[in-house]
Amino acid sequence: MMKVVWVSLCVGLLGATAVGASPARAAGLTRAEVLAELADYKTVGYEFSDAGYPQEAIDASRKVVALRAQRAAAAAARTANVANQPGAGSASN
Repeated sequence: MMKVVWVSLCVGLLGATAVGASPARAAGLTRAEVLAELADYKTVGYEFSDAGYPQEAIDASRKVVALRAQRAAAAAARTANVANQPGAGSASN
C-alpha cells in the first residue's frame, strides 16, 4: 500500500499526471526544482521504498537540509571571497 502511495506521489511530483494540478504545481515548484529535490535525496542515499518508512524519510530530509546548508555556506564563502578581491566593486580603466 505504501509503495502505491510513493509511486503516486513521485508521478505527481514529476508532473506526469494528466488531470488536475500536481502536488508540485500546488506547492509552486517547477519541474526543475522537483528534479533537483529528487537528486538531493538520492545524493544523501535515500531509496524511495517501504523499507524503514517513515523514519528513513525523516532522516533523509534532515540530511538534505544539511546538504543544502553546506552548499549555501560554500556559495556565500565564494561570494565573500570574490568581493574581497583587490579591485572588486570598482571599475578599472
